[in-house]
Amino acid sequence: MGFPFMSDLLNIEITEEQRDILLRGLRFVRSSYMLDTQEPTPKWLQERSNKIDEVVALSEQLATAAAAQTAGS
Repeated sequence: MGFPFMSDLLNIEITEEQRDILLRGLRFVRSSYMLDTQEPTPKWLQERSNKIDEVVALSEQLATAAAAQTAGS
């Protein structure tokens, strides 16, 4: 997927509780990708790895934004 263009970015305001819900959901999504059982072809393994990387990156982005907001308060 790569990095989004600036015009593709969406800014939203969420509470800490909502952020925690999102992070919990992303952990579930990551686990579901990791536990997915299919014939492990090279293409499937690469696609699964890419999906997991995207979920991890999004989780880190949410966690980093929260830490930055806490530090700025």
